[in-house]
Amino acid sequence: IPIRWTRLSNTKNIFSRWLQINLIVGDYFKAESNLLSCPHVANELISWLRGKVQILGLVKQVTKEQSKVELSVIRPVLTRWTAYYLAYERLLVLREVLECIVISDEHKAESEKQVITGSREARKEAKKMVDIIRNPLFWYNLLRHDLFHNLSILFNLYV
Repeated sequence: IPIRWTRLSNTKNIFSRWLQINLIVGDYFKAESNLLSCPHVANELISWLRGKVQILGLVKQVTKEQSKVELSVIRPVLTRWTAYYLAYERLLVLREVLECIVISDEHKAESEKQVITGSREARKEAKKMVDIIRNPLFWYNLLRHDLFHNLSILFNLYV
């Protein structure tokens, strides 16, 4: 019986630590109200990028041309905040590649463009996403979510 109690006690400790870390993350988002829009915008950008196979192909092509490791955009899982951290971190790693794609696409003829294409609504959405990619304040705010890095380390140490 003492062995079972020890295992149960250990499980309780892990669960309570997990809850504490999730509460810290929740408090962080409540306190940093001007950062709340950044994850929402980042999630929009991630969803848009993941839905555009042609752009994902361009990401792969540009990373090859730059002799970098081929990376793709990670879609975060709703129930795991560490997945959001990894998705945002990957987006930051791909920043240079995405900016390169956007800049090169702007210099192409209208018939050769690969980013801003499709119907009027699709072009409007693409222009919005291009503006996000070109916005240095978005990347700065996304970088400020470095707290997630520290929390993920803390979470992995204690759980």
